[in-house]
Amino acid sequence: LQISSASSQPVPDKTAHAPTVAPGKYDDSTRNIIMILADDMAWYDTPVRMDDRLENSAQEIMRSLRDPQNPDQLYRWTLQELANEGMLFRNAYSGAPQCTPTRACLQTGMTTARHQLSVELGGKGIGEFNLKPELQKFPLIPSGVRKPFPSDMVTIPEALAPMGYQCAHYGKWHLESDPAVEGYAESDGDTDNDQGKTYDPKDPAIPEDLTNAKRIKEITDKTIAFMTKQKNAGKPFYIQLSHYGVHAPWECKRSSRALFQNHPDVVAYNKGETDPSKLNRKNDPAVFFGMVYELDQSIGRLLQEVENLGNTDNTYVIFKSDNGYRRFDTQNFVQPFYGRKWFLWQAGIRVPMIVKGPGIPAGKVSKANVVTYDLLPTFYDWAGGDLSKLTGVDGISLKGLLQGEEPTLEFLDRSLYFHYPHYRSAVPLSVVVKGHHKLVYSWDGTIRMDISMSDPRMLFDLATDPGEFHNITPDNLD
Repeated sequence: LQISSASSQPVPDKTAHAPTVAPGKYDDSTRNIIMILADDMAWYDTPVRMDDRLENSAQEIMRSLRDPQNPDQLYRWTLQELANEGMLFRNAYSGAPQCTPTRACLQTGMTTARHQLSVELGGKGIGEFNLKPELQKFPLIPSGVRKPFPSDMVTIPEALAPMGYQCAHYGKWHLESDPAVEGYAESDGDTDNDQGKTYDPKDPAIPEDLTNAKRIKEITDKTIAFMTKQKNAGKPFYIQLSHYGVHAPWECKRSSRALFQNHPDVVAYNKGETDPSKLNRKNDPAVFFGMVYELDQSIGRLLQEVENLGNTDNTYVIFKSDNGYRRFDTQNFVQPFYGRKWFLWQAGIRVPMIVKGPGIPAGKVSKANVVTYDLLPTFYDWAGGDLSKLTGVDGISLKGLLQGEEPTLEFLDRSLYFHYPHYRSAVPLSVVVKGHHKLVYSWDGTIRMDISMSDPRMLFDLATDPGEFHNITPDNLD
């Protein structure tokens, strides 16, 4: 395992990246794509077990929910139905442990080391290095950020447009550029976390009449309207539905919160209190689970509209989170990974991922390592693009894997690269994941206080140590 900088490779111009081809006719071979991106949803934050060997790879509180319409039965989660009808990825990674760099990985197919788009404390205008005075106490001058997109980077809609695709982006963008400039025909503009707050984030109580929590209903409505318009126009489409949930501040209807408020783990976490007027929603698990419930219902409504339009057999649906996180431990739930958001440890970069669509075997679980920057090449491949002409990207197409083909040893043993050179609750780190091994490198020499070491490198065997507790560097690296 070796650290390698992808940023040393030249970035090609747009014409090399997205060759012009004649748009194809809209017929049974046309593939529509709906990308559903959750915000800050941990690998174990869904009702779907990401690893059937681990009970704590899903939120059991959600799995135990009774159907509000029929309490004699368990609630049928849309995400579980999506996994039953499609492929679940046990080892899916985000591009970075934070939203903006991951979203740039998705749009460009590049690693963070290549696109260099990130978010660092201090806002805009930091430049190549972050020279803020409060950071001078650290042994390393951290990298700054490059924003917005350089003009030579090709995005998903720019890659798909030559095949006749109409593209839309609804919800959180958070890339400090307008989606319209990047090729989207329709969008909500240059949005960030603030647009996801539907009432005063300082208010600890949920309003009585909240109907559009985290704008889930609003952006789902827009998605349905756009795909209906493209269906009627006979044009293939790519839609990115970038939810503001489950990023803080948490929002949901009072009725959704009530579904979880009496669960023993929730009651225990809230120290016996169930009255929402006496609890702060910012740290109330019932509000968080209610928000996931509303997100799940919206996905169900979207999939029903896909079916109503007759598009089920030619539409791919991808569900993924932008980065990992760390939630609350309850009396019966201990999180399986170390770290959290902003960390390149597993809790920060392992995320849920489910894909459903034509040719994808139902109920299949893939153990292959996949990453956010694989998605643009996959979309391009689905759209009928010539992969030999797709240059300047670090990801690879997952089309064959998603069709049930056995991955080659070369695919299974490829290296995934992660680079987060910031002081943001953690020290600047780089990571290489290769097979079931993970190499962590600290640029300022500090790694983990709980594992004493003098070498800035740490190596883990994720097959036997998914929690990254046992550093095996001394036996494996010179």
